[in-house]
Amino acid sequence: MLKRNLVVRIVLFIIFLLIIGCSQKSDVFYTPTNATDQNWDKGIAKTWAAAFIVEGSIEAKRDFMVDKKVIFADGSVRRIIEVKDANGSIIVFVNGSPLDANKVGYASKLKVTDAATEYDVPYTITNYTDENWVKGIATTWGAAFIVAGSAEAKRDFMVGKKVIFADGSVRTIVQQKENAGGLIIFLDGAPLDGNLVGYPKTITIIGASK
Repeated sequence: MLKRNLVVRIVLFIIFLLIIGCSQKSDVFYTPTNATDQNWDKGIAKTWAAAFIVEGSIEAKRDFMVDKKVIFADGSVRRIIEVKDANGSIIVFVNGSPLDANKVGYASKLKVTDAATEYDVPYTITNYTDENWVKGIATTWGAAFIVAGSAEAKRDFMVGKKVIFADGSVRTIVQQKENAGGLIIFLDGAPLDGNLVGYPKTITIIGASK
């Protein structure tokens, strides 16, 4: 009788450990599909979108859910905004500027996480130069830059948020203004140097809103 009770206790303890293990699911790693054509480079969408392709397994369809976050091989973090089935694969759309296939494409790893914390969102400054702009950065008339005016950008570049530039400088957003499909972001402080922080450099919004 005592022996049977001991066995029952051991079995119950093992079941308990299995339940705890399942409830503490670790982050999952995936590799972008090795697809390259006129729209894709190493599984990463070209300039038309911020998106990537992965194999459409049951696990992937479960893990790549809207509002989860993806950590890429270059350390950047993006939020999933849409997922589409595509001939046995899934296309995962994320917020921010288009991704760089040379940094995060096949055969690099990416990680899906449920982390409910503030996260950083990278954007690429628009490649625009004229008498008022140098590589998307305002000349001496103000502290400002241009990015593509996507819905995500309008939401992410909110007044009061902080932006980190490629040279490590940090500025606070004081205004955003739509302009011919772009979005002009005005900052505190002195004018920026387009040759230091302009296109093709990226900028990072600290703690972009979900």
